[in-house]
Amino acid sequence: MSTDLDDVSQSGESTGGSRLLLRGLSILTCLSEHPEGLTLQQIHETLRIPIGTCHRILSALHEHDFVARSEVTRRFELGAATRRLGGSSEITKSAPAALTTAADETGETAFLAALRGDAVECVSLVESKHNLRLFVKRGQQLPLHAAASARTLLAYAKPKLVERLLSSLSMTSFTPGTIRDVNKLIDHLAEIRERGFDVCDSELDRNVWAVAAPVYGFDNSVQWALTVAAAESRVRSVDTRVAITQSALSAARSMSRAMGFEGELRTRPDEQYLQAFHEASLVRAG
Repeated sequence: MSTDLDDVSQSGESTGGSRLLLRGLSILTCLSEHPEGLTLQQIHETLRIPIGTCHRILSALHEHDFVARSEVTRRFELGAATRRLGGSSEITKSAPAALTTAADETGETAFLAALRGDAVECVSLVESKHNLRLFVKRGQQLPLHAAASARTLLAYAKPKLVERLLSSLSMTSFTPGTIRDVNKLIDHLAEIRERGFDVCDSELDRNVWAVAAPVYGFDNSVQWALTVAAAESRVRSVDTRVAITQSALSAARSMSRAMGFEGELRTRPDEQYLQAFHEASLVRAG
């Protein structure tokens, strides 16, 4: 039994086939304007396409990776095949579905950071609903040596770029826990690559804990760092830190696939590893 898109290719000159093709393109255009994702009902209401037809077209697009669907939010967004056609992985100001999922799952602030020239800045943000929240905004620059997101991006950047950035880096001390030595920072970047994520525990801001995971683009390079950050008072248990780390890693993997990355996601720490890692970090914090 052929899909609607197969029918379009077989009878593209027919009125029905042309209508299906145009509706499929209108759905893709609509999703490109809503990177946070849309539900089937929202697409139906926005485009006024009969919901049954809308479902069939989305199913065909999903089958061929032109759209992706979050298992958590059930929202559709552009898929890997569409992003490869576009030749770009650029993020708009609206939050991608994976970022929204991470914020919803953890209840904490989730944001994306990217290298812009010689600086790392926040490019997309979903704020926590807690009264006590972090002060971070789109366009805000993050210190290369003291933020989990910035260090994650450095860890996977090209060696020549890292060497140039570190050669002129001012190792400002923000808290007693801030890394102040370049050699220690280089060792820390190697550890990030080894475990596949970074944690910042009161190193940039006192009593703020954050975990960052790399997000890959279609060209197989790390394009963003997906970070979940929380007040330290809400993450004092190992189980909470493990759950938030798992959510950040899962969201980063999901977003990588959605952005067209087809390579092997090299590091996927299991729960036992995460338990041991966060137990040790809490002991060091004292």
